[in-house]
Amino acid sequence: MPSASRGKPRAGLDNAAAWLLEGNVCRRYWLATIDDDARDHAIVCLARSARLAPTQSVAGCSWRPCLIDAGEFEPAYSVAVLAARAARAT
Repeated sequence: MPSASRGKPRAGLDNAAAWLLEGNVCRRYWLATIDDDARDHAIVCLARSARLAPTQSVAGCSWRPCLIDAGEFEPAYSVAVLAARAARAT
């Protein structure tokens, strides 16, 4: 994975949009290369985004395929339920 995308987003640790952007970049890199480290980094970034902005379902939609590929089926189901609730609440 490109070294520039590793670490905390430039916008800060408390910016959900920055974590979402970095997570989506890592997820797309994982889809192109099937690099497990990129998938795991995407999971971490998207989880942080979802934690910082729980009412937005965007992170959950991006997060589920990564979790399923990692064999984390119960968390993927939980993320899907939470994303659906967030989408309904908005």
